[in-house]
Amino acid sequence: MAYPAAIKPMEPRHREGPFQDPRFIYQVKWDGVRYLAFLEGGGLRLQNRRLRRKTHLYPELAFLAGALGGLEGVLDGEIIALGEGGTPSFPRVLRRDLVKGVTAGLREEVPVHFMAFDLLYLGEESLMGRPLEERLALLEKHLRVGPGLFLTQSHRDGPGLFRAMEERGMEGLVAKKRGSPYRAGQKTAEWLKVKTSRFQDCLLGGYALKGGRVSTLLVGAYRGEAFLYLGRVSSGLKEAELQALHRELYPFRREAPPFANPPRLEASLEGVWLEPTLGLKVQYAEWTPDLKFRSPRAKGFLPYREGDWTLK
Repeated sequence: MAYPAAIKPMEPRHREGPFQDPRFIYQVKWDGVRYLAFLEGGGLRLQNRRLRRKTHLYPELAFLAGALGGLEGVLDGEIIALGEGGTPSFPRVLRRDLVKGVTAGLREEVPVHFMAFDLLYLGEESLMGRPLEERLALLEKHLRVGPGLFLTQSHRDGPGLFRAMEERGMEGLVAKKRGSPYRAGQKTAEWLKVKTSRFQDCLLGGYALKGGRVSTLLVGAYRGEAFLYLGRVSSGLKEAELQALHRELYPFRREAPPFANPPRLEASLEGVWLEPTLGLKVQYAEWTPDLKFRSPRAKGFLPYREGDWTLK
């Protein structure tokens, strides 16, 4: 079977807060990288949401070619890497997804798993026009789960699943409407993502001045020995707090950025770089594909000794 060269995944819309509706089923949002797995001609090709093929980055997933018991097909799912506590870690999986070529050492250090949650083709038949429940039933029937391959379970209790995700520090859930088709390349209200609040302990590596006043804080955390820049934070801080920081910390500035990946600042901003010793707890919505905070908000300063300054 010759499947399309690329299929753009269906995407969920954002919704604030969990809800209960019998018209929906609820699945874990895995905090990984989205991939379609094309099982064809006895082989495998992996395509990401940007329609790029990255099969070579995940050689240990070659076994997915037999994931449907010898049948050809197209799976939709996420590739995840587990962090501390056994929960998915987006920063960890990005270590695999952003490299040009994977090494045996990196494979051993950051093992990955495929979490399947939809079936778009089975044999020569496209299932995308079929109701959600039919696609999931066929996926459950044919998927050969085992080490490295898991079937995402569906739940009826949305608020209960959301609470479980909060307790485990996971990303959230996706609500999917019963009877809905798979709308490739579309973002509709038939799929809704509901995200938990997430936190990261950061260190202040600098701040940006605009017109002589503090505009935003520049924060990071450690991955191994590298101090990585994670983004700008200004929301959640009062103007007086920002300017007090400038008065107190300016005498302790350093010449070069402390970050392994320093940010590029606009011409209108002046960067002030600091030794990373002052902690800041940051609440954020999610990670961007290049490992930066999305919608960060400061939740309070932390003495250096009280935080865990490593990426979660």
